[in-house]
Amino acid sequence: MEMNNEENCISELYNDVIDILRDFIWELMHHRALKKVIVEFERDFWGLVVNNSYDMSIIAWCKIFGSYSENTHWTKIFLDETEFRKFIYKSVEMSKKQWDSYADGLREYRNKWIGHFNSSFRPDHHPDLEPAFKSIIACYKYLLKKMAQYGIEHNLPDSLSEYSKALFKQGVELIEYAYNSVKHIKYTHSSDSITF
Repeated sequence: MEMNNEENCISELYNDVIDILRDFIWELMHHRALKKVIVEFERDFWGLVVNNSYDMSIIAWCKIFGSYSENTHWTKIFLDETEFRKFIYKSVEMSKKQWDSYADGLREYRNKWIGHFNSSFRPDHHPDLEPAFKSIIACYKYLLKKMAQYGIEHNLPDSLSEYSKALFKQGVELIEYAYNSVKHIKYTHSSDSITF
């Protein structure tokens, strides 16, 4: 069955969203795998990689749950806003007030620390990404439901949660191998040596 223009536009938007959800999962699972394998991080290659994977997770999350101006903001993906909001609150086990506060915190971290530098913003901790993870898993589940309603065929995994577990396990194996192969190499030029 051939898709009409509206269905084709929806399919393209859903593909973009799937890419973003995948990017979030890849970044967060690799971040978690790095933290599992390497307990102490110095200001070296591994420290840079773990921080970058954390930051990129937040950037990906904000493409769906950040600014309303994003083409892939959830309000432009799902027209049934009330139903989706309830689904998210339940999935992340938060009230609307708690969710709004959490989302505002991630957006602020992205806007003032990752995307731009605001010298007056000094975060005293990294935001917990577990609620963001749960919201991405929920968004994926909801998206699959909508794809089924539109008759959009796909070969995507049924569960992004199970996919995440497998990716994390594979990431741990890969990082253990890579880290153990190079851990004897010490940086002679670190970012600490560039100071005033």
